Amino acid sequence: MTGDSLRVVQWQRDRRNSRVGYATVRCDPPGLLVQRVVVQESHGMRWVTLPAAPVLDSNGQPLRDERGKIAHVAVVTFPDKADRDAFADAVIAVVRRHSPEAFDDADAALPLEGL
Repeated sequence: MTGDSLRVVQWQRDRRNSRVGYATVRCDPPGLLVQRVVVQESHGMRWVTLPAAPVLDSNGQPLRDERGKIAHVAVVTFPDKADRDAFADAVIAVVRRHSPEAFDDADAALPLEGL
């Protein structure tokens, strides 16, 4: 995956724990928009997390895992780790190119139209 086939069209800084912020990513072709891609950083590593949906019980209530956190299931996945890593690397590179301070502590919301 390259910068030619992927664009971050919106970036919202939102520092909390390992989260750095949220990106809306456009993949061309086919023009797929993936919203709320979480960009994360911890212990010198950076990665992205794709949107997920809460797991619900038969009454529509969220199920919790062994730690008491709401369990989630992936709604978008990659066929293998290499593709997932390439996507993450491309998203992080575009965010860093547009906003070098993205991985600092200041908060900002940045439109990234045209990248």
